Amino acid sequence: MYNISKFIHCVTNKLRFMNLSGIFLAAEKGLDPHLISQLATFVDNILDTG
Repeated sequence: MYNISKFIHCVTNKLRFMNLSGIFLAAEKGLDPHLISQLATFVDNILDTG
């Protein structure tokens, strides 16, 4: 779980530094709720389509 969080944090920092936008797709039912809450701290907006 830590590796995924660390990877997303690194990618989001690089995107912000380069002034670019990015989209991350995740299946909420397939992830640990604690991991989802961690990942939510790295992004500006969350779009729930379900």
